[in-house]
Amino acid sequence: MIEAGTTRDVATPESMGVRALNVMREALESQKLCEPSLDVEASLAFAVSHPNTPVVDSLAAVEILSSLDTVFGTPLPKQILNHGSLTTLSGLTRSLRILEARQAGNPSAVAGQNKGGQ
Repeated sequence: MIEAGTTRDVATPESMGVRALNVMREALESQKLCEPSLDVEASLAFAVSHPNTPVVDSLAAVEILSSLDTVFGTPLPKQILNHGSLTTLSGLTRSLRILEARQAGNPSAVAGQNKGGQ
């Protein structure tokens, strides 16, 4: 299962980026089961250097969505239910930030992240 961050500690931008990379790594590992030639480390390096470019395929994005739903335990907000929020590093980082803020009960932080995800 993808660990999106179950702690209620305040996440720094750096730790949020690490969490997003970890979530993306696990999704890419699952994607590799169907695509054995996939180089997970190269894909992650690409994601870091091109954070707005999709890196995971549609099936891996569905796995990310399912895992986020399981980890956070509440219906996911509409603003993260889009392709960019699940397949790009910047979108996934933003999605985790929204979910962490929502879990911490900080609605103003969630409202401030309503950018549609890329």
